[in-house]
Amino acid sequence: MIRPILMLCAWVPSSGAQALPPSAGDASVEILRPVTVTSERNLDFGRVVIADQGGTVEITPDGTRNCSAALACSGAVSPAMVRLTGAEEWVTLSVRFDDRLVGPNDTHIAARLRLETTELAITEEGTLVPIGATAEILPGQPSGNYAGEFDIIVSYQ
Repeated sequence: MIRPILMLCAWVPSSGAQALPPSAGDASVEILRPVTVTSERNLDFGRVVIADQGGTVEITPDGTRNCSAALACSGAVSPAMVRLTGAEEWVTLSVRFDDRLVGPNDTHIAARLRLETTELAITEEGTLVPIGATAEILPGQPSGNYAGEFDIIVSYQ
């Protein structure tokens, strides 16, 4: 006959493994106003006349136009200008753009946007951000108006 044996076990922690008293922790949050981006001025390359060769037209963020010798550039130019408003904090910027301007009959001009800086501080009045660009005009580029849109992506640091 098999007799059941009842065993009682107990675990007793050693004196070195005593429970610690609870400790306090802190939690905090800083609420910031969302950053808003307002267009103040559009990017304008002015007028460009091409001869047998193509070339590049650059509008720097400070508004200077640089035009290849093979092109005749005229008219008023301006970099794009956007105003950032939000909390007085540092932000990081980037630009999303298709890298082209679209013209008549879906023809394209390659273009690249240029920021002076990708990190800046927003001031109480808002911060103006100039955006320059370079456009590559090909020989035989059809005449007409070319345009494109870009997005400004802003995030707090």
